[in-house]
Amino acid sequence: MLSFCLKSRYACKVIQKPYKNLKTLRWNSTTVRTRFAPSPTGFLHLGSLRTALFNYLWAKKCNGKFIVRLEDTDQKRKVNGSEQSIYDLLQTFGLQWDEGPITGGPFGPYEQSKRLHIYSEYISKLLASGKAYKCYDECSTQSPKTDKNPYVVRFRSEEGPITFVDTVYGKITIKRNTPKVLSDDFVLLKSDGYPTYHFANVVDDHLMGITNVIRGEEWIPSTPKHIQLYKAFHWRPPTYSHIPLLTNPDGSKLSKRQNDAHVTSLLEKGFEPMAILNFLALMGWSSRQKNDVIPLPQLLELFSIDRLTRGSCIVALEKLQFLNKHYLRERMTDPKQLEQIVAQMQKSLKEKYPNSVSRISDSEYVCRCLLLLHNRVRTLPEFVDLCGYFFEEPSQNTIQHRMPLATNVSVLLSRLLHEFQLCSWQPQVLQTMVSDVASSFGIPLGKLQSLIRQILCGSVPGANLADTIHLLGRDTTLHRLEAYNRTIS
Repeated sequence: MLSFCLKSRYACKVIQKPYKNLKTLRWNSTTVRTRFAPSPTGFLHLGSLRTALFNYLWAKKCNGKFIVRLEDTDQKRKVNGSEQSIYDLLQTFGLQWDEGPITGGPFGPYEQSKRLHIYSEYISKLLASGKAYKCYDECSTQSPKTDKNPYVVRFRSEEGPITFVDTVYGKITIKRNTPKVLSDDFVLLKSDGYPTYHFANVVDDHLMGITNVIRGEEWIPSTPKHIQLYKAFHWRPPTYSHIPLLTNPDGSKLSKRQNDAHVTSLLEKGFEPMAILNFLALMGWSSRQKNDVIPLPQLLELFSIDRLTRGSCIVALEKLQFLNKHYLRERMTDPKQLEQIVAQMQKSLKEKYPNSVSRISDSEYVCRCLLLLHNRVRTLPEFVDLCGYFFEEPSQNTIQHRMPLATNVSVLLSRLLHEFQLCSWQPQVLQTMVSDVASSFGIPLGKLQSLIRQILCGSVPGANLADTIHLLGRDTTLHRLEAYNRTIS
């Protein structure tokens, strides 16, 4: 029993398990055509991107076509800039459509606001067949029924339950209240002349030859409306696959108003497009792979709608951070990609540390910092915060050494300064020298390393100490040690 259906006025019952053998489905006998149909009433949500991804993967897996269609009939809620943002983001994620806005295609236009004449034609057919009727002034008998007055067109709904087959949930029967009430006769055409989502959706899917509809499970209660429309036109419905909802860790639905639910927000926080796609692919689809890291070419090879899963999917950003760390490190192995990342980081570093422009302008130095810290960085903005001590002197007010009481810290630092001035500036040499100083003073190596790290780096955790000292350079290292020694002498 689907919980969200039970909470509505529908009674929804799954009466058969999903198909195990998908050879009987429609896509086996025709060219697969999937679609992503966003509405420009806001900016791309994680759930919408996942829907686009699954439709793209299935079309490409079957050597079919991936269509983008803009469902912009709700003109009052249209948000300026959201339409172009959707197109730009799909291309950012490599989900290039075969037909749709900008690219065109044989079934255009692909914006519903430009297809009003098509909807008018099919409304007329339903009216002529008696499957639909005009409703004036909320169907009041006191209003004169003339086309000069505003009216909507309603569909004459069928009596009884509606049954359809879903590749995820199997055969589903949804019951409605009986006897039939007026509210069951859903609106097809609004008084402003624009079609409702349900009507335009069905007409467009049929005329564009859509074979597979992969969408969120929140649309299951609406599917009977679509099934009735297909039947009224004597059209064959597409194959439906309803994917589970995205939820917060507490089980609540992932709201479009949440910042992390927006794709642009995650990109701005430094998450890689491929990490986000990989993250979304794991929610609502079983890869049957031990490794969660699945690049797009491998996703195309492995994806199948018979592995779409039931049940809500928790959006855990910890998993996204893990994946992002992998893809970020992978990008750094490509010299061209690394060069682009360094240029991007230089811009951010100059904003964060305006007093260190000369050192930040040294691309090689920034690159070495990035490579040194890459094992600790999950997103590029984290690097900007972690690498601060390579560009600005850290505060010494928070330094707390834990040396044995008998240790003269000033004498210890003087010895270090002397050794740092004379030794060869190589990581292994620096590591050996610090170890020898700790031994000669009879103090644990870890305590001495902790003191040096606090003086050179502040409280920010970093990479291997010898590598850090080597990258900071002799002059910077001596300057920071001397400055601190003066404060305790």
